[in-house]
Amino acid sequence: MGYKDRNNHATCRTKRGRDRYIYIFLVIALTIYFSVLCENAYAFGIATPYLENDTLRLEPGQSYTYVITLQNNDDTDYYVDFNYTSDVATLKELPSIVPSKSYNTQLSFDIKIPDKAFPGDRFSLAYSARPILNKTGQVGMTVEIRRTLKIEVVEKNGQGYKITFGDRIGRVWQDLFEKSRAGLYYLGGVIAIVILGFLTIRLWRLSKGMSEKIAHHRHAAKEPHAPFAISHARNIHDIMLLLEQIPEKEFELAEIRKLFSEKLLELNEVYLSKKILTVKSKDIIIEMLKE
Repeated sequence: MGYKDRNNHATCRTKRGRDRYIYIFLVIALTIYFSVLCENAYAFGIATPYLENDTLRLEPGQSYTYVITLQNNDDTDYYVDFNYTSDVATLKELPSIVPSKSYNTQLSFDIKIPDKAFPGDRFSLAYSARPILNKTGQVGMTVEIRRTLKIEVVEKNGQGYKITFGDRIGRVWQDLFEKSRAGLYYLGGVIAIVILGFLTIRLWRLSKGMSEKIAHHRHAAKEPHAPFAISHARNIHDIMLLLEQIPEKEFELAEIRKLFSEKLLELNEVYLSKKILTVKSKDIIIEMLKE
């Protein structure tokens, strides 16, 4: 064996020795940790009443008080971080503190099975508890305790209650109605708003049309009767005012232009008198009169 081989062999033995010490240290540290953890876990616990398969069996509509007991075998008082979830259970009251060396701190749940529940329906009560040293949330080396209570709906004893196919169909229909009731209310509200908006627009258009007709009649009533007004014109200025008031379509009538021509001839406006008979645009005649 050469010098290099002997050197590599010694290095490997040194590395294996160092790894062995690391493994031993990790085993000792984990042992201490789990022993402390188990000791603290044993100091705090939850006692529950005995139920076969941890299952509570209740009838439709039945109420039940389920009680659990918090136990503190430690020399320190604990606050409790307690949480639960359930569709049928409600916690009555959570104690503010679990005294040291106490074994009877009780928590009560009110369980109420819905009247419409059917035999075979299943619910649950899941809860967890964790002791904390003070209200600020400082937690010791402990584990969180989790439990789950299964709740099964059974037939009504002594009443011969049997679920039928009609009962199941009725329940399905009732569930669908309850889920869609809010949607129906929303849809009804939208339809009512649309109808109200349509009626409002319709009434607005009718009122606008009536207002325009009334305004037209009022304007027509204020306009002078063309032949009468033309005959009373005294000068070119009066004729210009009449032309501005007379509608374009009325000016296009031959008899109206003839009356204007005769009046201009009377005022010694021979050129304009002849021109007004050929020009049908009221604006052109007004420009000519201005000149």
